[in-house]
Amino acid sequence: MKTIIIGTAGHVDHGKSSLLKALAGNAVDRLPEEKRRGITLELGFPVMKAEGARVFFVDVPGHETLVRGMIAGVCGFGSALFAVDACEGIMPQTREHAFILQTCGVKNIIAAVTKCDKAGESAAEKTAAETRDFFSGMGFSLRVIKTSVYDEKSMERLRKAVLETEAPPILPGPFRMNIDRVFTVKGSGTVATGSVLSGEARENDEILIWPLNKIVRIKRIESAGERTGKASAGARAALNLAGVSVKDIKRGALACAPGAYEPVSSFRAEIRCPAGKENALKDNKIYNVFIGTGKNRGRLLLKSGRIILERPFPAAEGEVFFIRGGSPEATLAGGRLYKLEKKEKITVKRRDEKEKPDMKTSVHAEKAEQFIKTAGKPVTEKTLAQALNLPEAEIKTALKYLANRGKIVALEKAFVTEDLFRSHTKAVKKIIEEKGFADIASAKEATGLSRERCAALLDKGDRLSLWKNKNGARY
Repeated sequence: MKTIIIGTAGHVDHGKSSLLKALAGNAVDRLPEEKRRGITLELGFPVMKAEGARVFFVDVPGHETLVRGMIAGVCGFGSALFAVDACEGIMPQTREHAFILQTCGVKNIIAAVTKCDKAGESAAEKTAAETRDFFSGMGFSLRVIKTSVYDEKSMERLRKAVLETEAPPILPGPFRMNIDRVFTVKGSGTVATGSVLSGEARENDEILIWPLNKIVRIKRIESAGERTGKASAGARAALNLAGVSVKDIKRGALACAPGAYEPVSSFRAEIRCPAGKENALKDNKIYNVFIGTGKNRGRLLLKSGRIILERPFPAAEGEVFFIRGGSPEATLAGGRLYKLEKKEKITVKRRDEKEKPDMKTSVHAEKAEQFIKTAGKPVTEKTLAQALNLPEAEIKTALKYLANRGKIVALEKAFVTEDLFRSHTKAVKKIIEEKGFADIASAKEATGLSRERCAALLDKGDRLSLWKNKNGARY
């Protein structure tokens, strides 16, 4: 069955919740205050079921003071349903939400121009054109659909667009789930929900809960109200946990494979700012830092491109973060973590001593990445040095820079792009599905790699928990 996680976004009162009620058929606003005020204050998770597909919606708040809820909800999906009121058009929070989605790597936007029955044809068409220009200008793959919850034909067009949405990318790595909701079920105990970002967990497995730093057992796993027995990357999951109280876990906690992710005190980052806020960040200043579903505090060192966290966190390379600050608080920047530094006592002076890669390394790295991408096969340091006419020492530095940023993967003294690595591991998984196991010989036949590089590929898959290894056969 096709599983899709799709987020929603948009300015307050632009009709997100009404769209979801029409699409999924179940109420989104569930807190008494939400029902009284008519706005969404907390994350909601309605599910649309169709033949051969389940669509998990992550409904996020649009109220100005609750944008942090939007940041918490945006993790774990590759597409978004964006509501734009036909009468109001693009608003300030429309721009902020779009920046957050863009930074998170969301590629596809379904822009629903809402309340077209109130606006009239002319105004609705004008807003649709404005919406098309705005999102296309940010580089999104876009579909604009004029809607009214009272017009069933428009809602059918929207449902069709949602079902055609691609499933979110499956990230390699051990089990990792950012917890966005915790509650108690009578007779069962504590339940934690979230979007599974990587790996897989099964009933009776033990997982680590951070920052509680406690290993607990999974008693039961459900998805969309059905018992599934496992929680897999790319889907929403509800974990019924043994040995932990609902008072001990809050939104922002992390559930992960024990020992898989070490707490870090600092990271280097690619930082980008939304339009109009390019000069808002100040060096050596403390800001609110959002990673996953959690909020932290961190000192920003612009010179070295680092953030020193107030509380250590078991982050993953490539993970998204956001910086918020100012009065009123606004999203000032966002980006991805690409070099993690383990938990230790760290001073500002020591951080500043380590500079960003120099211009020469950045240029060499860009050329090396392009060469490896074009080659479409493993490339050695020596081959790169000869092809680019550069000393091997400089190539080595450039490759280390690319590897730290997750752009390339090493396979037995050679390098491939992250995309090609995923393609090869996908081929191995297909063998496992068909034969029940995979070894070096079958991996060689499927990927075309040498025996040595197949062995490196399988070993790396072992470390990332992409499959299980018994006596050299993967299953």
